[in-house]
Amino acid sequence: VEMNFGDDDVLRIKEIAQKVAKEAEQLRQFVRFQETADGIYFAPVSPRYDVLSLIVSHFQSRYAGQPWIIYDTNRNTGLYYDTRSVVEVSFSQKDLSDLRLGVLDEEKLSSDETFFQQMWKEYFKSTT
Repeated sequence: VEMNFGDDDVLRIKEIAQKVAKEAEQLRQFVRFQETADGIYFAPVSPRYDVLSLIVSHFQSRYAGQPWIIYDTNRNTGLYYDTRSVVEVSFSQKDLSDLRLGVLDEEKLSSDETFFQQMWKEYFKSTT
């Protein structure tokens, strides 16, 4: 039944699965972490689909020695990795409203991160 693409329901489910898989792959490739003042790498994301569980193993492998949080601002939930295990986290509404912009306040960033962000801004300004 699941391979009967002549069935409208089967075809629709296949199309949705492809969209979810595509979005998960895009997040694997393009998530941008910001280093916080306390050494945690933070990435706010706003995916259309609930894909964090599909990408977590990639980031556990890729960033095994770094603590990180990938936070879905659409669903107010995230995954925190402490270099040993992953736990689900959520933030207060006040914190969430700040996170929707995708950039942490400067006082929450490490000094290196602030420097790198400034360098990127100057680079983009010089190329336009």
